[in-house]
Amino acid sequence: MAVVNVDGTVLHANTKFNGEFFGAKKEVLPPNIVMRHTYNSASATPLLNAVAKVAGKLARRLRRASTGRAGEVDLNGSNRSERIGR
Repeated sequence: MAVVNVDGTVLHANTKFNGEFFGAKKEVLPPNIVMRHTYNSASATPLLNAVAKVAGKLARRLRRASTGRAGEVDLNGSNRSERIGR
C-alpha cells in the first residue's frame, strides 16, 4: 500500500507553467484544472483521471468514517485493503 505523508509540507502550484502547458494567456490555478475543468489537454488526461479515481475513493472512505460505518477501501487497486472505522 502506498502512503504519502505531507504533514508540515508546503505545496506550491506553478501557475505560470500551468498556463503555458494549457496554452492560456494567463496563469492557471489548480482548481481551474482539477475541479472546474476550465482547461484541458490530451497530455494531462491520464493524470487527471488518476487524480479523480483516488479522490473518489478517498471521499467514500471519509464518508464511511464520518458516519461510523466500518468498511474496507482499496486505495491502490490491489487485493490489499485498509480497514477503516471507529
